[in-house]
Amino acid sequence: TGIPANAPRIELPANLVDCYLAGKVPRHPIDNLRQDFYQTVCQQVDRLPLEKRLLSLTAPTGLGKTLAGLSAALRLRQQVSQATGRTPRIIYVLPFTSIIDQNHAVFSNLLTQTGISLDALLKHHHRSDPLANCCDGKRLTLQDYEKAQNRVETWEGEIVITTFVQLYDTLITHHRSDMRRLHRLTGSILILDEVQSIPANLWQATESLLHFLANAWDTRILIMTATQPALLS
Repeated sequence: TGIPANAPRIELPANLVDCYLAGKVPRHPIDNLRQDFYQTVCQQVDRLPLEKRLLSLTAPTGLGKTLAGLSAALRLRQQVSQATGRTPRIIYVLPFTSIIDQNHAVFSNLLTQTGISLDALLKHHHRSDPLANCCDGKRLTLQDYEKAQNRVETWEGEIVITTFVQLYDTLITHHRSDMRRLHRLTGSILILDEVQSIPANLWQATESLLHFLANAWDTRILIMTATQPALLS
């Protein structure tokens, strides 16, 4: 049936993560380190020139890269929107479904506590139920299921959490169902977390794809890891 018209966009303030963290009091020494790290990341992103499209964030495990990376993406989203009038979607890519489920739970809690509709968030991996992205709890019809499936296939969300496999299938595919979301990568903010898990034999192809997205499709790419591989050299 083709790609439907986009649903109404949902506003995500650039300071969304700031508001979520504002009421949290440090209870352990590492919490102070996390605060310092978070503030440093936000300050660096606020100073970035808009034409900078390839970014990296390297920090030890447990220092809070997930929320810092999301905050960076939200800040970039606002900068691009103000400069171009086009609001990028945030596509957060991870290697394992278990981590995706964890991050989805964190982001769901963040949106709920800050009063943002959970319709802004979408989870997509091979075992995810499309109905998990329906948040109103009503009795669902076949039409509701088809709508939910369509949302997943076209990545109809402001923040999409997905796997490297889904990303590769979207970029290198001949399947119609995968191609339906290809346009979402144009002008998006792409977060690649735990990139050290990408097999070394895919690094060259991955680097070529990322440079193509950045240069030809105006995609901003943030690579996050505790152990930075030889990507984007």
